[in-house]
Amino acid sequence: MNSDFRRPSNKKQRAYTLAKSSGKTRNKKKYKFLKVQLQKESRKAHSDNMEDIAAEHSPSSTRCPVSLTRKIRDPDDAATLQRDLTALEEWEHKWQMCFHPEKCTVMRISNKRNTLQITYTLHEHQLEVVDSGKYLGGTNSQDLQWDKRIKYNTEKATRTLGCVTGLKVQLQWDPQQYRRTEQRSFLCYNVHNQLVEIQPAIYYTHGDNRIRGGHKLRQIRATKEVYNNSFFPRSITDWNLLPDTVAAALTLEEFMARLASVPTTQMQPK
Repeated sequence: MNSDFRRPSNKKQRAYTLAKSSGKTRNKKKYKFLKVQLQKESRKAHSDNMEDIAAEHSPSSTRCPVSLTRKIRDPDDAATLQRDLTALEEWEHKWQMCFHPEKCTVMRISNKRNTLQITYTLHEHQLEVVDSGKYLGGTNSQDLQWDKRIKYNTEKATRTLGCVTGLKVQLQWDPQQYRRTEQRSFLCYNVHNQLVEIQPAIYYTHGDNRIRGGHKLRQIRATKEVYNNSFFPRSITDWNLLPDTVAAALTLEEFMARLASVPTTQMQPK
């Protein structure tokens, strides 16, 4: 531990021991005060240390070796940015890294019609000027409009959706809604036949003569949408849509086999 923090830390520890043994409010307040002070000093020291490390190993205009940014008002600012690029070459040589000049680009962010047309070089290679580029998972344009970013994200989501849809067709999966209905029916069968440690009488009530079908259950009336979409109300809806031959299966394996023969459209509520 740094000597600058050893003494405050020991002082805080003594205050904690005294507050715990005495139980006095005054000692507790003193301990809390010392604790807050030590936390503030620790955060400040950590921040200063990180700034020193970044300033030592990074160019002058930015602390990130991936993106150099600088406000260009005149040719002197452009010359400073070029010096930063030169410092970047020294940085990569020191840390045994290499930036590909052909993959590095320049983007001028401005809403002015006329800007300083100054070229920049990296490893004696003139950097290409672009009007948009990818950064932090998105596409930024020189006019700071959202059109290209939205288009990029939309196309990316469409490609992902197409990949998932194609994979689902290739694996011959049933629709997700049907698979969820199937899983609810499995568990409802287990509860109804006491194959799991859930008492069916607590959640399920058998239908009377007003409900067609001997296997059907009385639907739970729910005023809250959250409870109405929970397992037991929804499983009752799925269970009541099953044919009598499926619900009357004697074993779970037989129930699963009969349920697989039920058309998907029959399992959807009207």
